[in-house]
Amino acid sequence: MSAVRSFLFAADWRRLCARWPQARHSHVSMEVDDPFLTAYPQNLLRDGRAAEICYLLYRGQPGTGILLHTKSYYPEQAYRLPTGGLAPKEDPVAGVVREVAEETGLAVQEGPAGLRTGCLTDFAGLLTYGFRHRRLEQELSFATFVFVIQASSGMEPQVVDETEQIAGWAWCPPGDLHRVAADLCALKERTPSWADWGRFRAAVHTEAARYFEVRGLSDAGNPGAA
Repeated sequence: MSAVRSFLFAADWRRLCARWPQARHSHVSMEVDDPFLTAYPQNLLRDGRAAEICYLLYRGQPGTGILLHTKSYYPEQAYRLPTGGLAPKEDPVAGVVREVAEETGLAVQEGPAGLRTGCLTDFAGLLTYGFRHRRLEQELSFATFVFVIQASSGMEPQVVDETEQIAGWAWCPPGDLHRVAADLCALKERTPSWADWGRFRAAVHTEAARYFEVRGLSDAGNPGAA
């Protein structure tokens, strides 16, 4: 991660780690090219965006499945973990509360999950990226803050913001997140123009899979777990 981006995210990272000291920071370096980062809808750095949140949402217990989604303009059957861009200087916790509400209709709070409320149980970690764009001949950076959300066992996502263009939902066992990452990487074979996007999106699924492997399904979301 560049020195500029490290400085921008350092305060958020320190503050979140003070509350969730077991959070993990990982970094991925990628060489990319057009249309990734330069053409809609793959231009994730638009409007000054430098970071996003990703949420691992489950109903009751993680073993029941982690929420995935697809959008109307994605390649066919390209499901992934939900994410949402952070506005410049937006607090990541406020960002995940906002995004979960917009995309699922769930109001995230500190207390126990209810039928239409969710509980923010953990900050899994920060994933930073260093992109080397071939055509632009530039080094570009991005970051993903990953949070864990518990919903009630009867919760069904209900899109509030139709501009999100969410076209479908799926529930993925935590053990299958590596497979989802592999499917996203495989986009290079069937939809080459989405190859770099697929590799980029695969990274957070690998990190999410590791989170559940390390913490265990019973301890995931429990800040006191070893």
